This record gives sequence, C-alpha cells and structure tokens, in this order.
Amino acid sequence: MFSLPNIFTLLNLICGCVALFGIFYETSAVVIVAFALSLLFDFLDGISARLLGQSSELGRELDSLADMVSFGILPTFLMVDIIERSTDITTMPVYGVIFILAASAALRLARFNLETGGSPEFSGLPSPAMAIIAFGIWINLDVSIYPTLEILGDPNFILILSIALALFMNVPLRFIKFAPGWGLSLHKILSILLIFIFLAGLFISWRISVLITGLSYLVLSLMLPLFSDPQPDHR
Repeated sequence: MFSLPNIFTLLNLICGCVALFGIFYETSAVVIVAFALSLLFDFLDGISARLLGQSSELGRELDSLADMVSFGILPTFLMVDIIERSTDITTMPVYGVIFILAASAALRLARFNLETGGSPEFSGLPSPAMAIIAFGIWINLDVSIYPTLEILGDPNFILILSIALALFMNVPLRFIKFAPGWGLSLHKILSILLIFIFLAGLFISWRISVLITGLSYLVLSLMLPLFSDPQPDHR
C-alpha cells in the first residue's frame, strides 16, 4: 500500500491541496512552489512505478484522484481567480460555466482508468498539460512586468479558453506523449523541442517560459495529424 510510487502520488495530492490553500489566501509563492512540486511528484510516481515494477490497481486509482485535485480542481480555481479579479461570479452566473473544466478533467481521468494497454501517444489533452496552461496564464497576470499580457485576464477570454480546454481533454485528438526508452520517435523529438522552447524562454522570464511551453505543447500536438498515425492512449 505505502510503496514509493504511492507515496509520490500522495505527495502530489498534498501539494495540490496546499496550492489551493495558496489561492484562497492569496499567497502566490505558495501556489507556485506547491504546483511545481505537484508536477515533480506526478512525474516521479510514474517513473518509480516502472523502474521498481510496482504498478498496481490501487496506484492507478490513487494517481487519478491526486491528478483530479492537482490538475483538475486546482487549474479550475486558478481560472476562477482570474475571472474574480474583474468580475463577481455570484452576480454574473454565466461565468460559473467555467467549472466545466473540473468536470472534464474528472471525465478524462475516469476514461483513462477504464483503458488497458499502452500507446505511443495520448488521446485528448492530458490534465497536467491543461493545468500548466492555466498556471502559465495565472502567474503572468500576477506581475506587472509585461502589461501587454493583461489581455489574458479578460473574463470572457478565460471562459472561452476554459471551455476549449475542456473539449480538448475529451475529444479523440492526438497529443504528444514522452515515453522513456531507446530509439528516437516523433514524440521524443517533439518532447525535446518543447524542452528547448522552455529553456529558451528562461532567457526572457521563467513565467513567460511556462506559458509559452504550455501553449507550444498544445499547438505542436494539434499538428500531429500532419505526421504519423499510431493509435492513441486515452490517459
């Protein structure tokens, strides 16, 4: 039960809860650190499970529950926080549609738990990638270094983007998946390209780099139909 992969998964869950705490109490540093750690622990639980041969049904279910908090509920409230900066959702209930983002993340994770077998790519936008895009927008609105990015804080834009991301998570589109191993596949090449995009963005700002990398993942994935056509993984 308390295997190393499951411990990493629980740490992911805890960090997601801490990040939510940071949003509610307007502590940006807590959100930033906790979200970064959630991504790290999410990566480590999968790697350790494969290396140690400790994959299990319990771990599979636990991973989805942790991801729902860190990469479903958390990014939804990041988007809500952006909207609330200029609009009160309680007086403009139409913006409550944004909670479809959390529901779509839950649906995607539930679909993954019903799938068997591996695949060289994802079917639908992975919830961590969706969370990175939401986080990238949120952290860039938290500073005044790049005032031109304030357009990303428009509540109508955020609502439309959230609906689009919700759809991307649950449509049979192909998305980049990096899998360790020998050989150089298209997905590995694109994953390396994303790493270079992130590193290049650091010369501008780490905040900008996160946003650009998240959006680049979305754009490059949507370009996959121009290349090979393997069967997708519904995770």
